[in-house]
Amino acid sequence: MIPLQNPSSPIALQLASYDPDSQTASLVPKSPLSPAALYKLTVSSGIPDSLDLGVSTQSFSQIFVTGIGANQGATVTSPYDAIQANQVLVGPGVFPSGGIAILRTSFVNPAGSYSMAESVVDNSIQSALGLRSISRVEVLFYNPVNGQPSLGGVTSAKLTLSAQDSGGAAAPGVGMTAGLDPTSFKIYSVQPQGLVALQDSNNNNGVVTATIQNSGVYILAGTLTTDLSSAYAYPVPFKASQNQTIKFASLAADSTIKVYTIMASWWPSSTTITTKFSCNGR
Repeated sequence: MIPLQNPSSPIALQLASYDPDSQTASLVPKSPLSPAALYKLTVSSGIPDSLDLGVSTQSFSQIFVTGIGANQGATVTSPYDAIQANQVLVGPGVFPSGGIAILRTSFVNPAGSYSMAESVVDNSIQSALGLRSISRVEVLFYNPVNGQPSLGGVTSAKLTLSAQDSGGAAAPGVGMTAGLDPTSFKIYSVQPQGLVALQDSNNNNGVVTATIQNSGVYILAGTLTTDLSSAYAYPVPFKASQNQTIKFASLAADSTIKVYTIMASWWPSSTTITTKFSCNGR
């Protein structure tokens, strides 16, 4: 059995019991499993049957997640994040009778009772004018006490989203912070009607933490900067005879550049850019 967060350290299993009537084997790990962790169990081919009449011809694999005990705490990460900087901290006693917490960067589609389709997430983000999404995660809680996808409103967990985390396939990658005001980074809860800022978001150099109690989709987002004090054009001097390209750098996101000729003619038409723009000056 392989822990997906640490695939180089497989865990051995031993047979605890076998029921020949139901052909069910019970296996026990030889070392304790970590809470809130993903594991992959693989049964290889070539296993003989109980009568030694044949062997299995196909292997079988199953991925499962472990729960969190009543007195356990856990730092929940996704094994599919590049540096696992996004995480949920669940303290001891958060689940009085134990529970499950999952963090992932891919989304259930179609949406379940406590997840939402990615198209809903995208629409909510796009409706938030002036905000840019840096990364997004889905947090899933299951509380056996009330059978609900929440922590019951009594306790809470701490969500951390990092601007340095490249994320998984569903999360925007490195470079999404370009043109954003780094002091504006906050965590938002994605709702069908739009984004709701988590009021206790604490931004520490691009690593933002906030308190959460419910399952849902959360994003790290920032506002566009309007600072053009570091913008510049190059090369200087520009030599059209050498077929050089005029380049503009260190621009604010969504800037508009208007280039004029010496006859005060506007050329070309205004261009909206992200962080860089170039033209051949002809």
